[in-house]
Amino acid sequence: MAKPIKKVSFEDENDKIVLGMCNEAKLSVSSVKYSRGHDGDCVNCNLKVGSKIVGTLWDDSWGGGFDVQDKSATVKVDGFNEAVQGIMKKAPKTSFDLFPKGMSYSYDMVVDTMIRDFNIRKDCKKKILVKGTKIEHENARVDELLFNVPFDGSESQKSQVRKQMTKQGYITYEIVNERLV
Repeated sequence: MAKPIKKVSFEDENDKIVLGMCNEAKLSVSSVKYSRGHDGDCVNCNLKVGSKIVGTLWDDSWGGGFDVQDKSATVKVDGFNEAVQGIMKKAPKTSFDLFPKGMSYSYDMVVDTMIRDFNIRKDCKKKILVKGTKIEHENARVDELLFNVPFDGSESQKSQVRKQMTKQGYITYEIVNERLV
């Protein structure tokens, strides 16, 4: 008999705070695209303040941080950079395995948080996005799974997702679409 599966939330509280500050400052990204790069995936997207595109961001995958090109050929990127700098100062410290005492958000981390949120919301429009924890060889790992059916929020659909996650050996899960509705 399979062990009972527990429903949890994988939402990062610090990312939630940073996204709230980005929304308050009317900062967003659009037209996120990926391509093959030197050391991994390259990302390219538009930077927006309100509904106005003020610059283009890209990561060429050759190391270092993001590169930003201003639409108006000024260094300021029409307030985007200043707003991100302000968010970096106010954001809580975030912790990682390598930095258990916490680390301040960098420019790249703030923008990457917006890109991840953009991609999650895009995926959730057409598919069911589920995050789950699985134990393999005494190590826990978190996976993201996309079920190629639209999310309707019905109890029968949620039950089917739960059964599928249990069958695949996950011990915790979250249907991300529920958080975004």
